[in-house]
Amino acid sequence: MDFIKSLSIFLILLLLIPAASGTREDDLKYISHPGSIPNFSNFTTPQMVPGDTGRLNFSFTNRYDKEITQVNVTVEIYLYANIHESKNLSRVDKPPKFVNSDSHITYKIWNRVDPDEKKTDTELYIRSWGNTEQGTYFVRFTLTFIYNGSNYLMKSRGHFSKEQWEDATTNTTEGDPGNINITKLGVDGIIPDTTFGVKKPWPRWPLYVLIGLTVMFAALAILTYMYEENTNPKFTRWVHKEQRHLSEYRALMLHELGKFKKKE
Repeated sequence: MDFIKSLSIFLILLLLIPAASGTREDDLKYISHPGSIPNFSNFTTPQMVPGDTGRLNFSFTNRYDKEITQVNVTVEIYLYANIHESKNLSRVDKPPKFVNSDSHITYKIWNRVDPDEKKTDTELYIRSWGNTEQGTYFVRFTLTFIYNGSNYLMKSRGHFSKEQWEDATTNTTEGDPGNINITKLGVDGIIPDTTFGVKKPWPRWPLYVLIGLTVMFAALAILTYMYEENTNPKFTRWVHKEQRHLSEYRALMLHELGKFKKKE
């Protein structure tokens, strides 16, 4: 009787224990799928004049079927490039920095993001200086979060060398998410990079000169057509009159020049 009673209590306690919700290994294929990973979208990237401050913004959406917690997005300006060269930020004169951190690295942190929830409070302001090198600046992202009790790490393309990326995209196996061997890269998913620019605007005066010349030559073409086709007799008579005046001025100048030569 005691045995039956003990067995009954054990079975009741067993029913009260929640079923295991899956391991990290069970979740990983779903977590890493390009259609499932958190979505970085609606990028707004600045084009700044040296010395200005610009706004970098993006949206972050949880596309999983459960909430993610302890979400940390690291945003880092890491590379400079122009038409001649590219170099790490450490070799750049007066590189841009994030205003809120006074560094080239900053963070966005959320305690919890529910399924299909979109975070838009991602405005980051970037400061440049008057002597900041002009060109394109590349921004990379790192994402860490907890899903279903397990920790996950995702990075953007800018964290990997050319050799690492070629190896991961060449030596793939069946089922690699997005045909990228993320195991070789040591991450659980790939998220996007972005860029922004620092450049002085082109001077506008050449454009204004070009517009002025275009208008002038167009007007001359119209007047020439009107004269040759005699579409406006009044205008034609005026041209003939001015031609006679020019001929008179030319004859007078030649006469005065001849007198000046004789005196010499």
